[in-house]
Amino acid sequence: MYFLFSLHFSPTTFAQKITIKGALRDTANRPLEGATVMLLDGKDTSLVSFARSQSTGAFEFKNIASANYFLKATFMGLQPLNQLITPSGGDVLDLGPIRMAPVPKDLKEVVIKGERDPVTIKQDTIEYNAGSFKVQPNAVVEDLLKRLPGVEVARDGTVKAQGQEVRRVTIDGKEFFGRDLKIATKNLPADAVDKVQVFDRKSDQAQFTGIDDGQREKTINLSLKEEKKKGVFGNATAGVGPDSRYSLKANFNRFTKTRQLSFLGMANNINQQGFSIDDYMNFTRNSQRMMSGGGVRLQFNSEDDATIPLNFGGRNNGFVTSGGAGLNYNDQLTKKTELQSNYFYNQLDQLIERETNRESFVPSGSFKTKQNTAQNTRNATHRANWTIDHKIDSLNLLKWTNNLSYAQNNSNIGSNSSSTNASGGLENTLRR
Repeated sequence: MYFLFSLHFSPTTFAQKITIKGALRDTANRPLEGATVMLLDGKDTSLVSFARSQSTGAFEFKNIASANYFLKATFMGLQPLNQLITPSGGDVLDLGPIRMAPVPKDLKEVVIKGERDPVTIKQDTIEYNAGSFKVQPNAVVEDLLKRLPGVEVARDGTVKAQGQEVRRVTIDGKEFFGRDLKIATKNLPADAVDKVQVFDRKSDQAQFTGIDDGQREKTINLSLKEEKKKGVFGNATAGVGPDSRYSLKANFNRFTKTRQLSFLGMANNINQQGFSIDDYMNFTRNSQRMMSGGGVRLQFNSEDDATIPLNFGGRNNGFVTSGGAGLNYNDQLTKKTELQSNYFYNQLDQLIERETNRESFVPSGSFKTKQNTAQNTRNATHRANWTIDHKIDSLNLLKWTNNLSYAQNNSNIGSNSSSTNASGGLENTLRR
């Protein structure tokens, strides 16, 4: 008997990673600090990475695939730089000093081009041009953020920028449904956004007084397109299926220069929480400090970190019917007075049915027990926030912040069990 063994070997190739670096200079050989440097894909000119030149004019891109790129740099008062880069081997590609020419003072003609840089660095703010990052039709802001270099979106909707968790999302500088950034990222349409600005936001007190208290929180501001600031936009989706299953979701937005009105609504019975009501509870980022089972609680609190008295953990079991609706209203009441407010209502109805069969063995024989249990839990919450800012004069500001939450939980449990002997005869029954 003969056996034939065949071994196949194929070379495994790995994409080579390189470092690209250089230094920007002006025509007088002075280093250019704070220039925006972008690395664009050589095939489709999509943004691969970006950096800001240091005090020496140096910039560096690490762990970049060895391929053809376009290097683009911009600096105020100088002509934009565009240069083709072709790696020729090695782990480091040093471009050396790169000079940027000044803008000519005498112009024979003016040429206006409709091209915008995909990213711009302005002091401590990184600004992305939303139109430079393509998303699918009907995409939401979360889909857009996933395409931005330096921005990461986790499966649970948490957003990180430059390695730090984003704590706040604003729309044209105004809060959208309180402090829950996921309400904005998961519901606002991406095609309404003109620019995405990432920066470290100072505290309200530091912004007013001009005295830095050291408090910072990573913030994303969504600057809307001009036509969206003065119009109505939104979307709606609906689906039905067998066994009377349904899913509905809609949002409506009407913005002007001084007023923002937004409505969100959802309902389904397919175990989806739509607006991620667990995440919505992160209005205050304290979703684990909530009231459990039964009772009613009414809470007034003027702090941003007010506790919401309800816990929706462990909603993966059973059949869940959920619904929610929210309203966000911001208005410049007068030149000195501004109102920011929102209200949200949500309801979850969970039904869990269990059937348990047991067989017990005793010295006299055996018996079987069958138990059926049904548990129905209903949770409903109301949540309102409003803030009024009134500028008394150039040195005094009145800020009045309020939070109101109301929650009600009801739970009903019913069960019946019966025991039979080895011959099938009924031994006992129990209902409760």
